[in-house]
Amino acid sequence: MIKPIWISAIALLTFTSPLLAVTPAPIEPNARVAWSEVIEDPFDGLIVHDRNFNPSNGSTYVSTWSEDAIRLTYTWYEQRIIGYRTVWRERTVYVQGTSRRESYPEQEPIYEREAYSRSPEKILFALNGEVYTYTGGPVSPELAAALIQVPLANTTIRLVWADGRTDDLIIGRGTVRAWRRIYQSRAAEEAENSQEFTLPE
Repeated sequence: MIKPIWISAIALLTFTSPLLAVTPAPIEPNARVAWSEVIEDPFDGLIVHDRNFNPSNGSTYVSTWSEDAIRLTYTWYEQRIIGYRTVWRERTVYVQGTSRRESYPEQEPIYEREAYSRSPEKILFALNGEVYTYTGGPVSPELAAALIQVPLANTTIRLVWADGRTDDLIIGRGTVRAWRRIYQSRAAEEAENSQEFTLPE
């Protein structure tokens, strides 16, 4: 049986403000990288890549985490019919008790599959009883200190899009473990700042 024709296309939808937004992840969903493991990048230093794949529709969240930035991209796919083609199939017919095979034409759709991507305006973290908001740029010492204290288990972050909608995204245990190594030095800055502003009794 001949399968429908698929034509791939890529489209980029921008839903973010240039002044206040999370930047897109620098890698594609199918990139050959060590996911959820700390790696040494010549430009970003210590970094971890995280991927959350939805097998039901092929959509993917990809994020990269370093001291200099948290970058995240959501990619999803849509399809539409752009035409039809004629294919020949076979079937069995019965005439006066005798069977025989015959060919017949059938119209089959031709699909175009498009990939769309967008990045959120904000990432919210509910950690240690507080909510932290990340909107781009280097990770603050306060957020870094909270990230390295997350229990070693899957954790949930909230993505806020430009239209105000939100998605909750699960970050796996491997990436949570990597946060402890990546943000250790930045968290130390928070500890130092806290000591500087401690008033003597």
